[in-house]
Amino acid sequence: MEEKGPSRPLLWVNPNDRRGEPIDEALIQAAHRIFSRVVYLTGQFLHDEASAPQILEESVHAVWEAIRNKSEGEQIVSLEAYLFRTVVRNLGQRRARESRISYGYALEDLGRMSASRNEDWPSAIVRELEAEELLSYADHRTRELYVHRALGDSWGETAKGMGISSADNARNLFRYGVQKALERILSRKRSSPNSGEV
Repeated sequence: MEEKGPSRPLLWVNPNDRRGEPIDEALIQAAHRIFSRVVYLTGQFLHDEASAPQILEESVHAVWEAIRNKSEGEQIVSLEAYLFRTVVRNLGQRRARESRISYGYALEDLGRMSASRNEDWPSAIVRELEAEELLSYADHRTRELYVHRALGDSWGETAKGMGISSADNARNLFRYGVQKALERILSRKRSSPNSGEV
């Protein structure tokens, strides 16, 4: 039986802006033309191709707002280029935000671990590194669920904060995301040329 590779995300852009007014079709078509590049960049920057459609849709809405706010004399020469630059800025901001969050947690955890005399803190650091590796293979939603839980939110609070219908659904989405991340890690280790070496 042939094994399927990971599926590519699909793009659907809401044709209306936040006010409910239609977005120019030329901008939506430009989004479709650059989508494969956005998927590639999202994979490179965030290691999460699945978030490419969301990032591109947010960028389309940001560009549409910029277009609406420009005066009649101002004009965007290339929608594709302008949209692509907006996506790159969005990716850079997300990457910086995720790095700050990870760095902050690492410092807090190290402080707690080194202050704790009851716990074998080197083992705790190893567990933290394992969690970091797992999260690096997880999709954006799973990482966001993790952040909510790490901050002490209940599953109900996490679900409400992320717009998920129930605490059980949030918990199940997290379990599913962790399972997929583990599968990615195992798949990568199996395909690694040095996977048999110790």
